[in-house]
Amino acid sequence: METNQSQMRERIINAAISCIEKEGLFNLTIRSVAREAGVNSAAINYYFSSKDRLIQEVLNTTMRTGIEENIADFLSDSEADPMESLKAMLEHMLEGMINYPNLIKAHMGDMFLKGVYRRDFMERFTPFFLAIEEKIRGQHPELNAEQLKIKVMQLWSSVMMPGILPGFFSSYSALDFKDPETRRRYVETLLES
Repeated sequence: METNQSQMRERIINAAISCIEKEGLFNLTIRSVAREAGVNSAAINYYFSSKDRLIQEVLNTTMRTGIEENIADFLSDSEADPMESLKAMLEHMLEGMINYPNLIKAHMGDMFLKGVYRRDFMERFTPFFLAIEEKIRGQHPELNAEQLKIKVMQLWSSVMMPGILPGFFSSYSALDFKDPETRRRYVETLLES
């Protein structure tokens, strides 16, 4: 029974993710999620009690799978070349932003629209930033703490902005960020500086 319940919750969460990507967060309805999941609206209310609760679960799930699990992978390979693993991580993050723009907007909307920074969001990103800092420190021991933090912010901002606004940057640069080779070259060039 518990497996069926967890499978149903996962099915509904995945349907909500799909609906957010298709329609955007502000157009998300319980009815559209139910249709996508192949269940009735009552099932969604049973498992999540409200649309807001469902959205919170979606954000938690996508944050866990999109950030936390990737950080663990990033940190776990102690044998890998630090800059190669950093490059792979930044490419992966850019790919996620390009492929899931409406989820990124859902996660960051309050930051951009209201200047509200969710504590849990920031707490989940801190290990990621510290991991990047550690990789850079290994390659550039001459950098002091402030310089390392600046470098991390520069790297992350340089990946985040084209990820959030790909059309804007593509119109300037003619780069197709959906293309893996373009993302690879972009991140490689970024890390060379």
